[in-house]
This record gives sequence, structure tokens and C-alpha cells, in this order.
Amino acid sequence: MYTQIESYPNDEYWHQVNLLLIQLNGLIDGYNNTLRGPRKELDDPLSFFLFQVVESVGDLAGRLKVPNVPKHDSCSALIKILPNNSDIFVSHADWSNFRTMLKVIKRYSMPLKRTPMAGSSLIPGADTIFSSYPGTLHSVDDFYMTRPGNMTIIETTINNNNDDLTHNIIPISVPEWMRVVIANRLSDSGQDWVNNFFLFNDGTYNNEWMIVDFKQFTPGQSPRKGFLTVAEQLVTNFLSEDMTDTLVNNTYWASYNNVYFPEFRKLSGEEALVKQKGPELYSWKNSSRAKIFERDHVTVVNLTTMIHMMRYNDFKNDPLSRCNCSPPYSSELTIAARCDLNPSNGTYPDSPLGHRIHGATDAKITNYAMMQNFNLVAIAGPTSDTQPPFVWSESDFDTKVSHVGHPDKWNFGPFTPTWMLP
Repeated sequence: MYTQIESYPNDEYWHQVNLLLIQLNGLIDGYNNTLRGPRKELDDPLSFFLFQVVESVGDLAGRLKVPNVPKHDSCSALIKILPNNSDIFVSHADWSNFRTMLKVIKRYSMPLKRTPMAGSSLIPGADTIFSSYPGTLHSVDDFYMTRPGNMTIIETTINNNNDDLTHNIIPISVPEWMRVVIANRLSDSGQDWVNNFFLFNDGTYNNEWMIVDFKQFTPGQSPRKGFLTVAEQLVTNFLSEDMTDTLVNNTYWASYNNVYFPEFRKLSGEEALVKQKGPELYSWKNSSRAKIFERDHVTVVNLTTMIHMMRYNDFKNDPLSRCNCSPPYSSELTIAARCDLNPSNGTYPDSPLGHRIHGATDAKITNYAMMQNFNLVAIAGPTSDTQPPFVWSESDFDTKVSHVGHPDKWNFGPFTPTWMLP
């Protein structure tokens, strides 16, 4: 990267890479309580840099033939058009190990220019709101809002089950976390975002990305072409499509860690898993979450019902959460998983269905009105809408999983950040 920055100092892409490295050094200086001035060279690339690439580590381990690298579902997302096109909601729930629940809603307002040249224009993502974690310069989840570009960018992770593809991973390239931040900064449309993100793709952290361009929506009218762009990465391969018509026809688009594009379903090995293990976890059309979203998206008519949708978990009573398990259901098979509630003495045919400290750890929601005011509604912690709140001291994971700085009981309601910035 250093060579490219030196060789192309006025290129908008490498200018943003340079600025990100300078920003990362500033973060390190702040942590160390030092002030050494702007610089791109990382003095200790194995410290804070590792925080940034954490989601790529599993794929890199696969590239190095490390055995038994765990794979897990990560996130539910829903984009919903309200009746009469009165509004459109964009929502995202991160799924992760509960040790990651110490989170931060961040806002970076940086009036950066596209290039260092005189007269260069302001970047479309000069102001960014995103869900994040201490020590990281990006979301990780991922959930972003940008302006003046007026876009929301979210993803759910998809797994590559084709080991033959891992040799295509490029360890020496631009890491995924940088590519997403640069795409957010430089892009003014969904297609722009796709073009920018897949430059210098290193092949790690495979996701289904949804880029929502609120510039293409006027309340009371159908969203225009370019409102929703969906892009999937499968190592160094990617596909993208304007899915606005599909969104309009169905009034919703849901994402739940299953590959959408048929070509990638076959290439990733996920279609083979449907035949081998059943549809509940692996089918794009017939997985449990796919069918719950298909059944219940019509209940979303306002913010309250959208929150309920993204925090939904009635796994003991919902027939769509049933599996060939003992007991015959799993809290993995719903919109806001609570795998801690699966009994530890249960019998499960697939490890993700069992007892583990994993599930939905938050919810983030925005809509047209909130985008105009550049804000969101967020909820911290596992769902407690129809399930008991998660309490570390009452969990059998209390002494097994680090949770320094966490509250003991997670039972928080929705909140809207109050920003010092306008």
C-alpha cells in the first residue's frame, strides 16, 4: 500500500488509503497518550491494525490451511416499504458472541476532499454514522449511514464452504475494512459503491451487501431505479444487481446469511448443504429466517413494529423455529437468535443450533425521516421482548467468557443518539 500511495499521490483511492493510515496512527497515538504528528507508516502493525482485520482472520486462516476454523451466522437485515410508499425502513441486527456487546455508535464528520489537489470536491461520505466497537475505525457489523451521499449501507455475512476457492485469497492487498470505508467515502450511488468496494479485493470477509440510496425515494412514490443495490462477495468473485424492482414488487428485501445469487449458491457449496443438512439454516428461500420474514414483514407498519420484527424470538412456539432436535426447536432459527437459551443437554444435528453464547446483540433502524435528520434508533443487547433478559451472573457462560465492562443485566430499550454536531 505504501508503494501505491507514493506512486499515485493524486489518485482519489490511494489518497483515502493514505488518510486512513494516518487516522489509524492517530488512534494509536491517542491510546498511548503521545503526539507524533500525521504519518502513514504503522510503527506496530500487529497492534491496533489487528483490531481492524478481526473479521478477515477466519478466511486468512482457511487460506493457511488452519483446520476446523469455525463458521457462524452473523446478522439479520430487513428493508421494508410501508403501505402507500409512505416510508421505507432499513434495519440491521448484528449476530455475534455475547462478549462483543460492548459497542459504540460512532459519528465521524470529516470534510475530506477526493484528492489532495487544489479544487478537489468534498467526498460524498464526509459525515458517517456507524455501529462499532472501541478501537476500530469501521463498523465490523456492518451498518453505515453517509451524507451528503444520503445512503445506508448494511450487510449480512455469507460463508464460503468451497475450500478450493480459498487459494484465491490475496494476503497482500487492500484489507476489507479499508475497502468498505473508502467505498463509503467516495460513493454517491449503489453502483459507485460496488465499483469502489471491489477494487483491490483481497478475498476475505464474504458478505451480502445492501446499498440503499435514499436520494432515489420520495415519500408517496415508488422508489426509483438505483434505490437498492445488492452485491455479494465470494472470495475474489463478486456479483451485483439493482434490486429495486424486486423490493417494490415484494415490498421487502430480507437478508439472513444465505447466498442469494444462484451462481454463487452453487459455487459456495451452500446449495449442497441444503441437500445434505436441510433448508433451515442454508436455503435462501426456505430457511427459517427467510420464511419468518416472508410471513411477518406485513406486520411492519411503523417504527414500533419494525423494532418488534428485528427483536422477534418466539422459538419455543413458532413452527418455523422447529428442527430435528431435542427439544424440537432452536433459538438460532429466528430473527434475533438467543442460543444461550438452547438447553446445554439438548441434542442438535448441527452445531449452530445448539447451546452457545451467541445471538443477536443489537438492532439498528433508520428510515427516510431519520435519514433527513441524519440519525437512527438503536437497541443494545440480546432480545428481551418475549424472552427473559440476558444476565451474565445467571448464565453458565459467566466464568467462561470475558465480559469486562459489561452491565450484568441486558434489558435496554430503544434510544436515539443526541449529537453535538448538527
